[in-house]
Amino acid sequence: MFCVYKNGSVESVFRGEFKDDTGTYPAAHLRAIGVDGRAELNVYLFTDQSKSGYDKDFYVMGEITDAAPDENGEVIRTSTPVERNVDVVKAKIKSKITAMRSSVAHDGVVYMDKNFVTERQTVDSINLIAIELADDAEVPWDTMDTIKAPTEVFAMTGVQFRGLRDAIAVHYLAATVATRGHIDAVDALSSFSDLVSYDYTTSWPTNPDTSEPD
Repeated sequence: MFCVYKNGSVESVFRGEFKDDTGTYPAAHLRAIGVDGRAELNVYLFTDQSKSGYDKDFYVMGEITDAAPDENGEVIRTSTPVERNVDVVKAKIKSKITAMRSSVAHDGVVYMDKNFVTERQTVDSINLIAIELADDAEVPWDTMDTIKAPTEVFAMTGVQFRGLRDAIAVHYLAATVATRGHIDAVDALSSFSDLVSYDYTTSWPTNPDTSEPD
């Protein structure tokens, strides 16, 4: 991308050919004539960085600035980030917290020294089976099936199966309690700087280690 830079400002930005009183210059020609050749035409390379370099959840794009051409004959456009409203930032952080709750709750538990998935479909199956089980019934079940940990099929009794359901319930509850704690903490903050520095990734239940054994 190129720009026409005159009198301390960018007059136009273009990708294709350039026309002025002296003639028409295709983009390939502009690249070929180098920095000095383009400078004679007031044409420079152009990079727009005005929409990058800041967290869009917390800032909006403010004043745009076009730097003077550098030694490489390039003009770089930047912007000054402007803080979002505190209530908007709170809402953004809370949405991240609830998303993390879902991620943690559905990312597995350890039970009987084995890793189990806890995504919604599996949990629904566990609940339905556990309700109808006799204590002495045996149920074949699969451990977590991931890239890191191979699936293992084994049998557990009805009592053990209900214990798995209870372990998952405790895990879900812990994730929910952690969520409430983080949301309450965010609600208690009133300054932009305190909100953006708040670490909501701590104090969550520990998910299983799914790495393969040595």
